[in-house]
Amino acid sequence: MSKIVLKNVTLDYPVFGVDDLSFKKSFMTKTVGGIINNDLKKRVFVRAIDNISLNINDGEKIGIYGSNGSGKSSLLRLIAGIFEPTFGEVIVEGSINSLLSISFGLEDHLSGIENIKFRLKLKNLNSNTQNKLLNKIVDFVNLGNFLYLPVKTYSSGMRLRLAFALAILVQANIILMDEWLSVGDENFNKLAQIKIQKLIKDSSIFIICSQDKQILETICDKIIILDKGKILYEK
Repeated sequence: MSKIVLKNVTLDYPVFGVDDLSFKKSFMTKTVGGIINNDLKKRVFVRAIDNISLNINDGEKIGIYGSNGSGKSSLLRLIAGIFEPTFGEVIVEGSINSLLSISFGLEDHLSGIENIKFRLKLKNLNSNTQNKLLNKIVDFVNLGNFLYLPVKTYSSGMRLRLAFALAILVQANIILMDEWLSVGDENFNKLAQIKIQKLIKDSSIFIICSQDKQILETICDKIIILDKGKILYEK
């Protein structure tokens, strides 16, 4: 059984390198919605998540909706363990697959095949499982001899193919997605959408952030509305 619990969670980003407070306020208002504050030591910070409590249970498919700067991506990264809360507690029961910045972690100087092997080793899988997954990924990305060239020589579409395949290579209980993914050319994108749908179906908990209400209403059981780091309401 998978479960996610947030208890009075707050996340602050410190603002570095700018001394003039009025400039900071102007800058942050334009970039993150004006959620700016300072502590007793006059250090300036952005409050990305503001005292959120949340319970997400096994079987739920959750959409998170809000404008830019509302805290959607920050909330996902807290759940994924990428960020530690400034205050409060995040409890996650179950394995997580984060389809957030899927190109993050590709090593440009390594070939495509070397990137695949490296990522598989990090999963601590036995050699038989690694070989099976390696063959599946090679067939899926369909990059031919380009798999043996350094990733830095790839087009953006080829990089997305490889990154997507690596991001979904192991099924997890909890799937986190920052906007719906559209990957590569039309033919590959059709295959990718089938994979995404299977990930969602097989997951215990699915959470997606989006500014597209139609997508959220189509695939989610519940939508959480965020504004300036706070939950306005759920529906």
